[in-house]
Amino acid sequence: MSSSFSLRDLHTWCAIPGAELENHPDRRIALRVVPDSAAMGRLMAEELLGWITDARTAGRPFRAILPCGPMAWMDPFVQRVNAGSINLDHVEVFHMDECLDWQGRELP
Repeated sequence: MSSSFSLRDLHTWCAIPGAELENHPDRRIALRVVPDSAAMGRLMAEELLGWITDARTAGRPFRAILPCGPMAWMDPFVQRVNAGSINLDHVEVFHMDECLDWQGRELP
């Protein structure tokens, strides 16, 4: 399978109705369609918590690089951590800020 994506391929994919993308037979990557950013945030929080829990069960640290945005996952994540008394002492977080240079200065 080729890893390139031609302009023709792009036009073909852009012509597929959104409702058909999730289960399209020519899809090469996993795709889940959610109704809005709040639903995406809940999904992101659940997946992150699953990986964190799996790491704890395996007895290993969990490291994550977290971007500045999107923000929709943060509230559901915090609510679940606090409600479930989820221990994060094995979690190391690295914050990514695409608006700063390598010295932490704001990009123009």
